[in-house]
Amino acid sequence: MRAKNAVHIPFTVAKSAQTLDGKIAARTGRSKWITSTKARNFARQQRENFDAIMVGVNTVIKDDPRLTSLNKNHKLLKVIVDSSCRISRQAQVFAGIKQGGCLIATTKKASVRKMNLLAREGVEVVQCPQQRDKVNLLWLFQYLYQRGIRKILIEGGAQLIGEALRLNLVEQMHIYIAPKILGDEQALNSVVGLKPLDIQQGILLKKIKVIPIDQDILVIGNVYRDR
Repeated sequence: MRAKNAVHIPFTVAKSAQTLDGKIAARTGRSKWITSTKARNFARQQRENFDAIMVGVNTVIKDDPRLTSLNKNHKLLKVIVDSSCRISRQAQVFAGIKQGGCLIATTKKASVRKMNLLAREGVEVVQCPQQRDKVNLLWLFQYLYQRGIRKILIEGGAQLIGEALRLNLVEQMHIYIAPKILGDEQALNSVVGLKPLDIQQGILLKKIKVIPIDQDILVIGNVYRDR
């Protein structure tokens, strides 16, 4: 749990779907499908428990997801973290944005023309401060809280999840694990960017729950900080 004097940010869950050896895609970038249909449907159902779903622009470029809720009556804000506004205006994530809206979190590196075009098409474009030459995630989370967002689901990619963990923005992890092993050091990891120098510096999860879903398992754990 966060300290009482902590800044106000939404309760945030980070979700990944990976192999037993922690890979989310082959070295080619191909990721369909790691987990079973039942596991993927269960994961989509979980979106109903959140006010916003967040992904990095690389996930949009690579997978072109719709990021929709199975419940058509559920308003789910789509948040795309894109420091240079590289997202295509034809991306599927913009389909049906009236259901919950779509927000592009970018920075001053973005083209003003591109931002204006997206805004005219009904997309909310927010120019955020920069941190490490990227979107300042803490600022963005505070902005979303002020906007009324109380629960966020981060669905990738690995860099975004890693940065959110580094900044202590994630309260809980949902890790879907398939009984597969890629065994390739060049395959894509589920989380990157933390760079611990010792095993003890790794992220520790507590209050673990393990839920079997078809051939896969879902591991739920709270991020432990009081060390």
